[in-house]
Amino acid sequence: MKLTLLTATLVAAIGLITPAKAENPEHLNLLLTTKRCPANCDLRNANLENANLSVVQLENADLRGAKLTNANLFGANLRNANLEGAALGGANLRSADLRRANLKEANLENASLAGTDFRSAVLSNTNLRGANLQGADLREANLRGADLFGTDVKGVNFVNATMPDGTVKPVGSGRQCDRIEAGSGLSSDGVFVRVGCNGI
Repeated sequence: MKLTLLTATLVAAIGLITPAKAENPEHLNLLLTTKRCPANCDLRNANLENANLSVVQLENADLRGAKLTNANLFGANLRNANLEGAALGGANLRSADLRRANLKEANLENASLAGTDFRSAVLSNTNLRGANLQGADLREANLRGADLFGTDVKGVNFVNATMPDGTVKPVGSGRQCDRIEAGSGLSSDGVFVRVGCNGI
């Protein structure tokens, strides 16, 4: 009797587990053949590792949980895209447009992000360790809880951005930043780091 109840409970529990939603196959095929996707493009959990997606048009796309490790997204249009939890380690996003994009909890470790436009983007709890952010625009971006340890931030514009420690860099507080210093911002593994900016 106990075994029957245990079996019934396990079957019921397994039935309640919902599998992760996958990408729309038509959208994925269109993206890979034309570098375009329809409005509200659904690429959730898509495997796009090492894909060449330079100058791709993915404005408003749903890329939650997508695997984009080492992908080439040079000059991509990802405005308003949802990249929450996406794997972008080692990806090339140089000169990409990520204005108002959601990159919460995304992995951008060692990514190439020089000259990228992150204005008003959400980068909270994002892994940016070792990334190259030279000359990126992070005005009004939310970096609360982001891990910037070892990140190259030379010439980055942090005006009105929410920093990893929750403070906001107001206008005139030092727009151009060039290093990570020991100090006050908390990284994901508990190491405190602070973005040191010229003029502070």
